[in-house]
Amino acid sequence: MIPVSVPSHPIFKKAQVNEFELKSYRQVVFRDFGIRAQRDAGWLESEQRWTVSHFFTSIRLIRPGLVFEFLPANWINWELEQGLLKEIPLAGGFSRAIPMYLMQAARGTAGPATKELTALLINELKK
Repeated sequence: MIPVSVPSHPIFKKAQVNEFELKSYRQVVFRDFGIRAQRDAGWLESEQRWTVSHFFTSIRLIRPGLVFEFLPANWINWELEQGLLKEIPLAGGFSRAIPMYLMQAARGTAGPATKELTALLINELKK
């Protein structure tokens, strides 16, 4: 996950932003509304934080320059390429990752389609 905002956001006044400085800017995070685990996803150190339940809501908050957010780079490739969003340059290489798990109920008896899908997911997520 990478920190992003619109290029006009005040966070880009500096060449690099350290973790302490990042805390002073308003952040948007996703809320997990699952039955078993209700928690926020993302870096949660900002002093001002808005919580949303949908990716498109967070984009609607980012576009006018109200917030920054840590987002999976592959979700926003187009916006980055078009210059609509910009990665916030963090000092010290600070980053955020989300753990993912792949589980198969009966791995030994999985058919060819399940095995192929598993291989594709593993290869894609390694990137």
